[in-house]
Amino acid sequence: MQTYRTAINYPGFSAGLVGWLFSGGLLLSVAAHAETLEDKLQAQIQQEKQEQAAAEAKRKQEEAAKQKAAKEAAAKKEKERKAAAAAAKKEKERKAAAAAAEKEAREEAARKAAAKEAEAQRLAEIEPEMQLIPAGKFMMGCVEGRDDVEGGCEDDEKPAHEVSINAFYMGKYEVTFDQWDACEQAKACPHAGDSGWGRGNRPVINVSWEDITQKYIPWLNQQTGRHYRLPTEAEWEYAARGGSDTAYPWGNTISCGNANYGSYSNQCETVRTKPVGSYTANGYGLYDTAGNVWEWCQDWYAGDYYKSSPVSAPHGPGAGAARVLRGGSWYNDAQYVRSADRSHDTPVPRINLLGFRLARSQLKRQQ
Repeated sequence: MQTYRTAINYPGFSAGLVGWLFSGGLLLSVAAHAETLEDKLQAQIQQEKQEQAAAEAKRKQEEAAKQKAAKEAAAKKEKERKAAAAAAKKEKERKAAAAAAEKEAREEAARKAAAKEAEAQRLAEIEPEMQLIPAGKFMMGCVEGRDDVEGGCEDDEKPAHEVSINAFYMGKYEVTFDQWDACEQAKACPHAGDSGWGRGNRPVINVSWEDITQKYIPWLNQQTGRHYRLPTEAEWEYAARGGSDTAYPWGNTISCGNANYGSYSNQCETVRTKPVGSYTANGYGLYDTAGNVWEWCQDWYAGDYYKSSPVSAPHGPGAGAARVLRGGSWYNDAQYVRSADRSHDTPVPRINLLGFRLARSQLKRQQ
């Protein structure tokens, strides 16, 4: 355009030259315009490419975001699945553990119940069956017209005197071989021979006072948690009479159907002990207080003790050489199985005439 202006104003240029210049300038102008359009087109194309590239980039970004979101969702779902599976496994394990614990608890309860039952059975086998003897008063010793039968009374049964007794428990039966043998099996008691007569439910024999008080009773008390002992002589006579006022618990006469006695003089055919409870019980529910075996008492023996015996719950002399025996045995005649009869021996002999039954004080913690 600058050339065009110069040509017009310059003097001497011809019209042809002007025309040529004009047409050439036009061409130049057209060319320049075309070049401008091309540039615009290229720019537009470039812009479109950029926009397409941007759109593609955005699409890819969005696709990547979608894929990322899908991946994250899948990961979350997988995590939730694993968490649910873990929770289900944990719950299953919890239920299994609870079921196992419940089973163990049932089994433990069953074991405890079985052990308790076994212990109860064991105690039932070793513990004597006891009878409550009520408190009361009675005439102890030989009362004329009551006790002077079958040979009469002896000097150590006199004078008769009133005695009061506190309530206590007395063995319903004489202690048996079964009960003694449990102590022997526990290695707490010496062997007691049965003289070839049999064991089981027969009264234990061939045991001394010392065997009983130093071996058997401590073992039994340790096993049961109770406080068994031998009866005092006064307790024994009071319980043996069974509330009666006669020479024997059943009356003033005796026969072989009343008790196991009399082998010495052939009054009865029995020449050995009989199972406990073979005869009728007395008024307090005690068996064999007359005959079968002599029964050891706790007291020391003194022939003149009745002359100074206390009125309330006497316990015998403070010392002595022999212990009291009561009740007579399978061997003895009728005179010696009277409720008032007294005998004695040192604490050490083991013979087949001697046995025992147990007593227990009436204490609240023992009920």
